[in-house]
Amino acid sequence: MRQHARILGICVALVGIGTVSATTAGVAPRTIDGAAAQKPAGYSIASATYSLPNGIQTPGSVTCPVKKGSQTVPFSGGALVQTDSLDASINSSYPTAHGWSVDVNNSSGAASQFKVYAVCAKKLKGYVQQMSAAEPNPAGFQSGTTVTCPSSDRLTGGGELSSSSSTLVNLNSSWPQSELTWGITVNNFSSSDATLTPFAVCAKFNFSKVTYEYLSGAEDSNPAGQETATQADCPSGLAVLGGGSQSQDTGTFVSINSTFPFPGGWIGDVSNTGSHSAIVTTFVLCAS
Repeated sequence: MRQHARILGICVALVGIGTVSATTAGVAPRTIDGAAAQKPAGYSIASATYSLPNGIQTPGSVTCPVKKGSQTVPFSGGALVQTDSLDASINSSYPTAHGWSVDVNNSSGAASQFKVYAVCAKKLKGYVQQMSAAEPNPAGFQSGTTVTCPSSDRLTGGGELSSSSSTLVNLNSSWPQSELTWGITVNNFSSSDATLTPFAVCAKFNFSKVTYEYLSGAEDSNPAGQETATQADCPSGLAVLGGGSQSQDTGTFVSINSTFPFPGGWIGDVSNTGSHSAIVTTFVLCAS
Protein backbone atom coordinates (compact mmCIF):
# COMPACT_ATOMS: atom_id res chain seq x y z
CA MET A 1 0.00 0.00 0.00
CA ARG A 2 2.68 2.47 0.98
CA GLN A 3 4.86 1.94 -2.07
CA HIS A 4 1.86 2.22 -4.39
CA ALA A 5 0.75 5.51 -2.85
CA ARG A 6 4.26 6.95 -2.97
CA ILE A 7 4.69 6.18 -6.69
CA LEU A 8 1.19 7.50 -7.40
CA GLY A 9 1.91 10.75 -5.62
CA ILE A 10 5.16 11.30 -7.49
CA CYS A 11 3.53 10.64 -10.84
CA VAL A 12 0.68 13.05 -10.18
CA ALA A 13 3.15 15.68 -9.04
CA LEU A 14 4.65 15.57 -12.50
CA VAL A 15 1.50 16.95 -14.10
CA GLY A 16 2.07 20.64 -14.74
CA ILE A 17 4.73 21.09 -12.01
CA GLY A 18 8.02 21.84 -13.66
CA THR A 19 10.14 21.58 -10.51
CA VAL A 20 9.40 17.89 -9.94
CA SER A 21 11.60 15.59 -11.97
CA ALA A 22 11.08 12.02 -10.69
CA THR A 23 9.03 9.63 -12.78
CA THR A 24 7.76 6.06 -12.66
CA ALA A 25 6.44 4.23 -15.71
CA GLY A 26 3.26 2.19 -15.87
CA VAL A 27 1.19 3.93 -13.18
CA ALA A 28 -2.22 5.30 -14.15
CA PRO A 29 -2.87 8.98 -13.41
CA ARG A 30 -5.27 10.01 -10.65
CA THR A 31 -8.88 10.84 -11.51
CA ILE A 32 -8.64 14.06 -9.47
CA ASP A 33 -6.48 16.31 -11.61
CA GLY A 34 -4.78 18.75 -9.26
CA ALA A 35 -2.94 20.33 -12.18
CA ALA A 36 -6.29 21.58 -13.57
CA ALA A 37 -7.30 23.20 -10.29
CA GLN A 38 -7.74 26.93 -9.83
CA LYS A 39 -4.65 28.02 -7.92
CA PRO A 40 -3.64 31.02 -5.82
CA ALA A 41 -1.55 33.63 -7.68
CA GLY A 42 2.04 32.54 -8.23
CA TYR A 43 1.28 28.97 -7.16
CA SER A 44 3.86 26.20 -7.55
CA ILE A 45 5.17 23.10 -5.81
CA ALA A 46 8.94 23.48 -5.56
CA SER A 47 11.27 20.59 -4.73
CA ALA A 48 14.93 19.72 -4.22
CA THR A 49 16.60 16.30 -3.86
CA TYR A 50 19.30 15.38 -1.32
CA SER A 51 21.46 12.38 -0.54
CA LEU A 52 20.63 10.63 2.73
CA PRO A 53 23.69 8.92 4.26
CA ASN A 54 23.18 6.08 6.72
CA GLY A 55 23.57 6.59 10.44
CA ILE A 56 23.09 10.35 10.69
CA GLN A 57 20.51 13.14 10.54
CA THR A 58 20.66 15.16 7.31
CA PRO A 59 19.20 18.62 6.63
CA GLY A 60 17.61 19.71 3.36
CA SER A 61 15.75 22.76 2.11
CA VAL A 62 14.02 24.22 -0.92
CA THR A 63 13.45 27.85 -1.94
CA CYS A 64 10.21 29.11 -3.45
CA PRO A 65 10.64 30.55 -6.94
CA VAL A 66 10.46 34.15 -8.09
CA LYS A 67 7.30 34.65 -10.19
CA LYS A 68 6.92 37.76 -12.39
CA GLY A 69 9.64 39.53 -10.46
CA SER A 70 8.21 38.76 -7.00
CA GLN A 71 9.50 36.25 -4.47
CA THR A 72 6.79 33.74 -3.59
CA VAL A 73 6.44 32.44 -0.03
CA PRO A 74 5.91 28.98 1.50
CA PHE A 75 2.35 27.95 2.36
CA SER A 76 3.46 24.49 3.54
CA GLY A 77 6.05 21.80 2.91
CA GLY A 78 7.43 18.39 3.74
CA ALA A 79 9.63 15.57 2.51
CA LEU A 80 9.46 12.27 0.65
CA VAL A 81 12.05 9.82 2.01
CA GLN A 82 13.02 7.23 -0.60
CA THR A 83 13.29 4.18 1.65
CA ASP A 84 10.72 1.77 3.06
CA SER A 85 12.83 1.15 6.17
CA LEU A 86 11.09 1.67 9.50
CA ASP A 87 14.35 3.21 10.71
CA ALA A 88 14.12 6.34 8.53
CA SER A 89 12.02 9.26 9.75
CA ILE A 90 11.53 13.02 9.77
CA ASN A 91 12.98 14.87 12.76
CA SER A 92 11.90 18.41 11.79
CA SER A 93 9.82 20.02 9.02
CA TYR A 94 9.30 23.78 9.16
CA PRO A 95 8.95 26.99 7.13
CA THR A 96 11.75 29.44 6.38
CA ALA A 97 11.46 33.01 5.10
CA HIS A 98 11.44 31.93 1.45
CA GLY A 99 10.99 28.15 1.50
CA TRP A 100 10.92 24.97 3.57
CA SER A 101 13.48 22.98 5.56
CA VAL A 102 13.57 19.45 6.93
CA ASP A 103 15.90 17.25 8.98
CA VAL A 104 15.74 13.55 8.08
CA ASN A 105 16.98 10.61 10.18
CA ASN A 106 18.42 7.48 8.59
CA SER A 107 19.35 4.47 10.71
CA SER A 108 18.26 1.97 8.08
CA GLY A 109 21.71 0.50 7.41
CA ALA A 110 21.82 1.81 3.83
CA ALA A 111 22.22 5.19 2.15
CA SER A 112 19.18 6.63 0.38
CA GLN A 113 17.86 10.04 -0.71
CA PHE A 114 14.99 12.38 0.07
CA LYS A 115 13.10 15.16 -1.68
CA VAL A 116 12.06 18.38 0.07
CA TYR A 117 8.83 20.05 -1.05
CA ALA A 118 7.36 23.52 -0.60
CA VAL A 119 3.91 24.67 -1.70
CA CYS A 120 4.52 28.26 -2.75
CA ALA A 121 2.40 31.22 -3.85
CA LYS A 122 2.22 34.99 -3.83
CA LYS A 123 2.05 36.38 -0.28
CA LEU A 124 -1.58 36.80 0.79
CA LYS A 125 -2.96 39.50 3.04
CA GLY A 126 -2.31 38.64 6.67
CA TYR A 127 0.35 36.07 5.78
CA VAL A 128 2.36 35.09 8.84
CA GLN A 129 4.53 32.24 10.04
CA GLN A 130 3.16 31.91 13.55
CA MET A 131 5.63 30.33 15.99
CA SER A 132 5.00 29.34 19.59
CA ALA A 133 7.63 29.12 22.34
CA ALA A 134 9.79 26.00 22.47
CA GLU A 135 8.33 23.20 24.62
CA PRO A 136 10.24 20.51 26.57
CA ASN A 137 10.65 17.11 24.89
CA PRO A 138 12.18 14.97 27.68
CA ALA A 139 14.26 11.87 26.96
CA GLY A 140 12.15 8.72 26.67
CA PHE A 141 8.84 10.53 26.19
CA GLN A 142 6.45 11.73 23.51
CA SER A 143 5.62 15.43 23.80
CA GLY A 144 3.01 17.50 22.01
CA THR A 145 1.83 21.05 21.58
CA THR A 146 -0.20 23.30 19.27
CA VAL A 147 -0.02 26.72 17.65
CA THR A 148 -3.01 28.77 16.49
CA CYS A 149 -3.38 31.34 13.71
CA PRO A 150 -4.20 34.96 14.51
CA SER A 151 -7.87 35.91 14.58
CA SER A 152 -9.56 35.84 11.14
CA ASP A 153 -6.63 33.99 9.53
CA ARG A 154 -6.78 30.41 8.26
CA LEU A 155 -4.08 27.75 8.11
CA THR A 156 -2.19 27.02 4.93
CA GLY A 157 0.27 24.66 6.62
CA GLY A 158 2.48 24.07 9.63
CA GLY A 159 5.38 22.14 11.07
CA GLU A 160 7.93 21.66 13.83
CA LEU A 161 11.59 22.25 14.65
CA SER A 162 13.36 19.90 17.07
CA SER A 163 16.51 20.97 18.91
CA SER A 164 17.89 17.42 18.73
CA SER A 165 20.28 16.06 16.11
CA SER A 166 19.72 12.48 17.31
CA THR A 167 18.27 9.97 14.87
CA LEU A 168 16.17 8.72 17.82
CA VAL A 169 14.07 11.89 17.91
CA ASN A 170 11.30 12.07 15.29
CA LEU A 171 7.87 13.37 14.42
CA ASN A 172 4.97 11.20 15.55
CA SER A 173 2.31 13.56 14.17
CA SER A 174 2.20 16.93 12.44
CA TRP A 175 -1.23 17.94 11.18
CA PRO A 176 -3.93 20.62 10.96
CA GLN A 177 -6.25 20.02 13.94
CA SER A 178 -8.73 22.48 12.46
CA GLU A 179 -8.79 25.43 10.06
CA LEU A 180 -6.99 27.47 12.73
CA THR A 181 -4.72 25.21 14.81
CA TRP A 182 -1.67 23.09 13.95
CA GLY A 183 -0.74 20.19 16.21
CA ILE A 184 2.52 18.29 16.64
CA THR A 185 3.75 15.34 18.70
CA VAL A 186 7.42 14.37 18.83
CA ASN A 187 9.03 11.14 20.04
CA ASN A 188 12.27 11.38 22.00
CA PHE A 189 13.70 7.88 22.19
CA SER A 190 17.18 9.26 22.90
CA SER A 191 18.94 9.61 26.26
CA SER A 192 19.00 13.44 26.15
CA ASP A 193 16.29 16.02 26.73
CA ALA A 194 15.31 18.20 23.77
CA THR A 195 12.83 20.93 22.86
CA LEU A 196 10.27 21.26 20.09
CA THR A 197 8.96 24.42 18.45
CA PRO A 198 5.64 24.41 16.53
CA PHE A 199 4.86 26.57 13.48
CA ALA A 200 1.62 27.53 11.77
CA VAL A 201 1.57 29.24 8.38
CA CYS A 202 -1.51 31.46 8.17
CA ALA A 203 -3.20 33.96 5.87
CA LYS A 204 -6.46 35.79 5.30
CA PHE A 205 -8.81 34.56 2.56
CA ASN A 206 -11.55 36.51 0.82
CA PHE A 207 -14.34 33.93 1.08
CA SER A 208 -16.52 35.88 -1.37
CA LYS A 209 -13.96 35.02 -4.05
CA VAL A 210 -12.06 31.99 -2.73
CA THR A 211 -13.15 28.49 -1.77
CA TYR A 212 -11.24 27.11 1.23
CA GLU A 213 -11.66 23.58 2.61
CA TYR A 214 -10.21 21.55 5.48
CA LEU A 215 -10.61 17.80 4.88
CA SER A 216 -9.48 14.47 6.28
CA GLY A 217 -8.77 11.14 4.67
CA ALA A 218 -9.80 7.79 6.11
CA GLU A 219 -8.70 6.47 9.49
CA ASP A 220 -6.14 3.89 8.35
CA SER A 221 -4.73 0.97 10.32
CA ASN A 222 -0.97 1.15 10.90
CA PRO A 223 -0.07 -2.45 11.88
CA ALA A 224 2.86 -3.27 14.13
CA GLY A 225 6.10 -3.67 12.19
CA GLN A 226 4.79 -2.00 9.05
CA GLU A 227 4.77 1.33 7.25
CA THR A 228 1.40 2.67 6.14
CA ALA A 229 0.58 5.21 3.42
CA THR A 230 -2.33 7.54 4.13
CA GLN A 231 -3.81 10.13 1.82
CA ALA A 232 -6.27 13.03 1.77
CA ASP A 233 -7.56 14.49 -1.50
CA CYS A 234 -8.64 17.98 -2.49
CA PRO A 235 -11.97 18.27 -4.31
CA SER A 236 -11.72 18.71 -8.04
CA GLY A 237 -10.98 22.34 -8.91
CA LEU A 238 -9.12 23.13 -5.68
CA ALA A 239 -5.35 23.24 -5.21
CA VAL A 240 -3.52 21.75 -2.24
CA LEU A 241 -2.23 24.34 0.24
CA GLY A 242 -0.89 22.04 2.95
CA GLY A 243 -1.49 18.93 4.98
CA GLY A 244 -0.13 16.45 7.47
CA SER A 245 -0.71 13.21 9.35
CA GLN A 246 -1.85 12.32 12.87
CA SER A 247 -1.18 9.06 14.70
CA GLN A 248 -3.45 8.15 17.60
CA ASP A 249 -0.64 6.18 19.25
CA THR A 250 0.78 7.74 22.42
CA GLY A 251 3.95 5.61 22.51
CA THR A 252 7.32 6.49 21.01
CA PHE A 253 7.23 3.75 18.36
CA VAL A 254 5.18 5.43 15.61
CA SER A 255 6.92 8.03 13.43
CA ILE A 256 6.43 9.94 10.20
CA ASN A 257 8.66 8.64 7.42
CA SER A 258 7.33 11.03 4.75
CA THR A 259 4.78 13.85 4.55
CA PHE A 260 4.45 15.68 1.25
CA PRO A 261 2.10 17.39 -1.22
CA PHE A 262 1.02 16.39 -4.68
CA PRO A 263 -1.27 18.50 -6.92
CA GLY A 264 -4.39 16.58 -5.84
CA GLY A 265 -3.77 16.43 -2.09
CA TRP A 266 -1.41 15.20 0.61
CA ILE A 267 0.33 11.88 1.40
CA GLY A 268 1.81 10.65 4.67
CA ASP A 269 3.94 7.53 5.21
CA VAL A 270 3.88 6.42 8.86
CA SER A 271 6.15 3.74 10.40
CA ASN A 272 5.19 1.54 13.34
CA THR A 273 8.10 -0.20 15.09
CA GLY A 274 5.95 -1.12 18.10
CA SER A 275 4.15 -4.31 19.07
CA HIS A 276 0.55 -3.17 18.55
CA SER A 277 -1.45 -1.58 15.75
CA ALA A 278 -2.10 2.17 15.60
CA ILE A 279 -4.54 4.40 13.71
CA VAL A 280 -3.30 7.18 11.39
CA THR A 281 -5.17 9.85 9.44
CA THR A 282 -3.96 12.35 6.86
CA PHE A 283 -5.52 15.83 6.57
CA VAL A 284 -5.40 18.37 3.76
CA LEU A 285 -6.03 22.11 3.32
CA CYS A 286 -7.30 23.15 -0.11
CA ALA A 287 -8.29 26.39 -1.84
CA SER A 288 -9.00 27.94 -5.22
